[in-house]
Amino acid sequence: MREAIPGAVIGGRYRLDEALGRGGFGVVRRARDLELGAGVAVKEVHLPDSDWPQERASRPARARREARDAASLREHPHIVPVYDLVTEDDRPWMVMRLVQGRSMAQRLADRGPLTPAEAISAARCLLSALEAAHAAGIVHRDVKPANAMTTDRGDILLTDFGIARVKGAGPRGLVTIQDVCAAEGRGAATKSPPARRRATPGSGGCCSSGS
Repeated sequence: MREAIPGAVIGGRYRLDEALGRGGFGVVRRARDLELGAGVAVKEVHLPDSDWPQERASRPARARREARDAASLREHPHIVPVYDLVTEDDRPWMVMRLVQGRSMAQRLADRGPLTPAEAISAARCLLSALEAAHAAGIVHRDVKPANAMTTDRGDILLTDFGIARVKGAGPRGLVTIQDVCAAEGRGAATKSPPARRRATPGSGGCCSSGS
């Protein structure tokens, strides 16, 4: 699918700039809120190339759930807040806080493992975020260095609730193999009906400063 180009305006309000990061579910870009004159981050959700309409239709619905889950936790200091969700070209675009910093995965690649003190601090931040999410009935299921942002001030923020599950939501606990591969940045094209697995609260990754 063709990505939006820098300079495009989404939702009549958000002007896109350069890409900040890419993943299996889409690309996150720096953007400008033309209404408020403020910097934001906008996640462009990729729709999968699939012969199965239900797989293609599930991605916008998941983006809307991700936005609602993250928005419900927006007051937490260690969760990247979502401000808005707009639809453009039949695709959902998620508007989030523009974090001045980088992912923990980038930090580890650039500087190596955290010191014991840094690891303890990061763990406390992420555990606080997960505690708040669990208290709201939301299980993240994809905690890993790429989904933890470290700010220039040293704060740690959890992001990407793309495959999160709300406890007791029934079918929301089903995750396709394509979803798992996309979350890890791997292709998962298939001509057969999508296999599914039941995800449990413990089925996500773990955040490890040494990996």
